[in-house]
Amino acid sequence: MAVTLRVADGLAGGTVDFTGVETAAFRRFADWARGHAALFAGVPCEALLEATANAVIHRDATLRGPVLVKALTSGIEVVSLGGLHGLTPDDLLNGVSLPTNPHLLDRFIAEGLAHGTGSGLTRIMDLYETTGTTAAVSATTNSVRLILPRIPPTQAAGRIIRFPDPGRDTPPPATANHR
Repeated sequence: MAVTLRVADGLAGGTVDFTGVETAAFRRFADWARGHAALFAGVPCEALLEATANAVIHRDATLRGPVLVKALTSGIEVVSLGGLHGLTPDDLLNGVSLPTNPHLLDRFIAEGLAHGTGSGLTRIMDLYETTGTTAAVSATTNSVRLILPRIPPTQAAGRIIRFPDPGRDTPPPATANHR
């Protein structure tokens, strides 16, 4: 099955599409994002990659349209087609996971691109815990949106923000101070 990941640069205009088998499209996006880190400045790379992987894994393939990654002045929005199938945003924050395609999740896990434990959103929230800002999730019947705000430079000072290798089981630490 194929998916399109569409990056929309709301700052300079334009879009970039990554289309193909889900895991391959995600890997191409992750590689491209590493080379365009300025577009995602202030957003923890682990949060960006986790949110994007979740959007691809949980996307409703019966709905036509791409997974959207929108770069805005205030942050990054990741939008996936398909609702929460009876879950609430609070359920997601509590670690409840209901993948629409378990076989796709299994492929992401096998390739080291996902953990499969329902902890992705919690990990994203933890990355923002000490920054004075927080990520937010909202949902409609046909889409889920995760907002990853940019961390102001004064709060990001001293942080080492790297793009981890998407094939690694354990990404490198996001901060200089290990928890």
